[in-house]
Amino acid sequence: MYTAVPSGTTPGNYTFYVTMNSTSYGAERGKTSNITITVLEDRSWTYMRPLNTSSFELNTPGIVGIITLNGSGNTETNFTISYTNWSDSNYSDYSGLFNESQNNSGTIVNPKSVILAPNELKNITIYQNGYFQGAGNIGINITITNSSALPATQSILMLFNLTETPPNITAITFFNASGVELNKTIE
Repeated sequence: MYTAVPSGTTPGNYTFYVTMNSTSYGAERGKTSNITITVLEDRSWTYMRPLNTSSFELNTPGIVGIITLNGSGNTETNFTISYTNWSDSNYSDYSGLFNESQNNSGTIVNPKSVILAPNELKNITIYQNGYFQGAGNIGINITITNSSALPATQSILMLFNLTETPPNITAITFFNASGVELNKTIE
């Protein structure tokens, strides 16, 4: 006999009865057996993250990346999330560029904690607020931790750039042209 336990089944003891009947030599015989299956607690989880480096123009906020957590175990798990500088440029050197547990139009970005239910996929949005000067290779080390989970901790590295793009001037219109020299190169 083969018995399978569905993914995400709550931990505990499950008892069922199996009755076997047989007819041999004209007599019917039966036997009932009590079977108990113990489902152990499983706090396993996995994650997926973007593999690219994001770039943003000056003063342009946006999503650096989205981490997707997969609650592959059978127990609700509460994770703590911490953020530290990593790479050539420190995000903490740019005031207001990166804020933890920030409410962005009703969505909490850069959360400090997350609760993951069994069989749940949950997205964690990593967001930067924009800055007025350029910087390259701004790194964020994101550490997701729960000491009783499997794995107990994961570190995820993300990079982004703030790029200085010169303006693209397509036309200049003069409203009062008196005293203005036209077609003169300014050096």
